[in-house]
Amino acid sequence: MKNKLDQLESKLQTLVEDQLVGILPGLRLEDRVIQRLSAALKQNIVQESEDDALAPNVFTLIVSPDSSPMWKEPSTLDVLKNIIVTASREVGLKFTGSPTITITTDENFSSDDISVVASHRL
Repeated sequence: MKNKLDQLESKLQTLVEDQLVGILPGLRLEDRVIQRLSAALKQNIVQESEDDALAPNVFTLIVSPDSSPMWKEPSTLDVLKNIIVTASREVGLKFTGSPTITITTDENFSSDDISVVASHRL
């Protein structure tokens, strides 16, 4: 399983470059989005057995107030969900429910800042 998880960031990168960059033109956050999503996913995996692992299914993206409208667009949220599900499943992670994404803001964040918090819905 560890080898597959090592592939998670590259899978996320491919999907973000293919899907997210096209709907957020001019946005140079893609590297940070990939790194933050990958870290949040990896840190919150629940290992059920040696071969079974559950991915988190609740995600909160923290962004600047200026950039929040573009992150809250339904098409952007749909693409992010698809990226998370596809990359996770490609490395063998399972979900207990469909992932949800919430966008919140932090006044201290610049338009280039992003943070991702992941957890499991009980």
